[in-house]
Amino acid sequence: MTFPEELKYSRDDEWVKMLDDTTALVGITDYAQSEMGDLVFINLPVAGDACEKGVALCDIESVKAVSDVVCPVTGEVAEVNEELADAPETLNNDPYGAWIAKIENISDFEELLTAEEYRAYRNCSKISFMRSQVTAHENSRRKERYGIWDLIFLTPPSSVSRCLRLSASSPLTIFTRAFRTICSSATSWRFPMA
Repeated sequence: MTFPEELKYSRDDEWVKMLDDTTALVGITDYAQSEMGDLVFINLPVAGDACEKGVALCDIESVKAVSDVVCPVTGEVAEVNEELADAPETLNNDPYGAWIAKIENISDFEELLTAEEYRAYRNCSKISFMRSQVTAHENSRRKERYGIWDLIFLTPPSSVSRCLRLSASSPLTIFTRAFRTICSSATSWRFPMA
């Protein structure tokens, strides 16, 4: 994925290209288009409309879902890229060349990220996602190795209650606590697998 150095970025995955001190082009990043998948429709903003930072500027429909494009700056929509109405897939093919709107009289753009900051932000998000995937994989491997009952008995009772939506006084939770107390001295105990 590329993140051109001359652009600024929002944490909502939009880019901003400053044309002068009060005018900018806005589009979606390469990361955003890759996450959305093939784009099939865009509901463009209307020229002359006011836009506010953090509020939906327009929405884009992909084969996966409909996603809002959150305005990264406050200002007024001066112009929209009408070519996207007939060819929204242009955002997939050239996300940094295909702008969505030109915003004038902009303000509230101090929190935009540089390319380096955005790259670090995206990498941190990717690492968090990968960690969650590894944890899910490890849990599924434990489940295969020990069986579901071992997972219940090796898990803190409060987690069992949350997972099974049980109250603290439910019979299974009481049984789990009692069983753990009885077996607490046998650290290498495993439920026999059939």
